[in-house]
Amino acid sequence: SDSVVPIFDAEPPAPLRVAMSLSTLAGSARVWLLGMGADRADAVRRALVAGPDAASLPAARARGILETLWWLDQHAARYVPRGDATTLADADADADGDGG
Repeated sequence: SDSVVPIFDAEPPAPLRVAMSLSTLAGSARVWLLGMGADRADAVRRALVAGPDAASLPAARARGILETLWWLDQHAARYVPRGDATTLADADADADGDGG
């Protein structure tokens, strides 16, 4: 299959996009997913709760061999339990030796 696929009918603001296929992502050492905006919050929640076997949620099945990292703004992360999330402030504190 193709490693990059065109998407012609996506919702605005970018109705024309490209995406990596799940087979390409499955062979990747590291997969990073980006979610921004309140309109992504429910999709992020469903993908994280569903786990990698959710056939209807491609984001849930996108798993890196070594690492799967979600980059979310505060709005997209709205339904992520606090114990499951690390904020940039937390990461900065850990790097400075001020956090746990």
